[in-house]
Amino acid sequence: MSLTKVSYSMVTGAPANVLDFGADPTGVADSTDAINAALAASDIVYIPPGDYKTTASINVSAQQQLYGASGETKIRSNLSSGVAAIVVGNPANNVLSYGCVVRDMTISPQVDNTIGVQMYSLVNGIFSNIQIQPYDVITNTTGFIFDGGASGFFNLFENLLCNHCHIGFKVTTTGASFPTCQTFINFSCGGDLVYGDTTSIGLLFEVVSTASCGFDSVIVGGNVEQCGTGVSIVGFNSLTFTGLRFEQNTVDILGSGFTRFCNFISCKYIEVVSGLSYQNGYGQNTFFSCNGVYGSVNRQEATTFIYSKGVAEIPLTVVGFTGQTAPIQQWKSADGTVLAAIEGGALRINKSARTVGANEISIGSITATTVGAAGGASALPATPLGYLIINVAGTNVKIPYYTS
Repeated sequence: MSLTKVSYSMVTGAPANVLDFGADPTGVADSTDAINAALAASDIVYIPPGDYKTTASINVSAQQQLYGASGETKIRSNLSSGVAAIVVGNPANNVLSYGCVVRDMTISPQVDNTIGVQMYSLVNGIFSNIQIQPYDVITNTTGFIFDGGASGFFNLFENLLCNHCHIGFKVTTTGASFPTCQTFINFSCGGDLVYGDTTSIGLLFEVVSTASCGFDSVIVGGNVEQCGTGVSIVGFNSLTFTGLRFEQNTVDILGSGFTRFCNFISCKYIEVVSGLSYQNGYGQNTFFSCNGVYGSVNRQEATTFIYSKGVAEIPLTVVGFTGQTAPIQQWKSADGTVLAAIEGGALRINKSARTVGANEISIGSITATTVGAAGGASALPATPLGYLIINVAGTNVKIPYYTS
């Protein structure tokens, strides 16, 4: 049997246990007031294993920590439409909240159109090991909303899982500023596509009144699947995705006309990309070492583009190791044959010459047995070492070359 404290008399700084404030771990009685009372009494609050029914938001303020016992702590939120199970920070658009922590629990929305965790203008917050698992028949659930009305930066979101959500994680703003510099590690979302929700989104970075939300954020690892759109990037953004896996989405990555500076590195199974510009020079998006075509044996590596920022910039410089004797660069065919290399300060081209098109030069190893009649002291050897084949005004011509 849990005890209800008449007055807060715990050791200063010790975590408060919600059972001591009357919370019911069986899920029968409403635990909202008990959990909020514990947060009013202590900045560190523990929710032991159990099912906790809530009918209004749990409110976590600046410098507070709310934590459970991982999957053994479940918040069953019976809320009004549009309300969040947990609200973190101050909804006022001119207030920043520092150091908020929410971790180690499962949130199970029981009502349509509700939210798991809603965050306002946070700095240096940590959200870890949280699963959003709506009741099976619930629709239009949003797992997480980050509202950067008064900015919000340097927050960490790790090991977050959203199942059966209309939107997994939305980064937005309702104020004069917007959130920047967030870090996501192992974020995963299973959307509502399997239930016919073609508009479901895994990760949504919005633009509001020309403010791009999530600017300079990093997303590392995780999986986005069964969404109408896996990742939606609206407006100007500078996002880096590394090792994110896309699976069976209608559109994996959706950009807009001004989506810029987004980098996708070693991402898996990218099938459909829409609205991203790759070759606009200043402000391009880049795919590096990504592969696509989920489930196909013949996967294609995405092309990598490297652009300079301006006309006076060098887009790529390769510097050899001090004392390097091996080739500094090699280009190989699919079977591993070296086609060309930069070696010893020279460009070495191995492939046999071919018929070339306009404005092309092919250097190969073709040799000839004779050369036209030559006489006098300037006569050249009858057998050149090879030819340079150059296309001049649409016609291929051969230029013989000899030992100097």
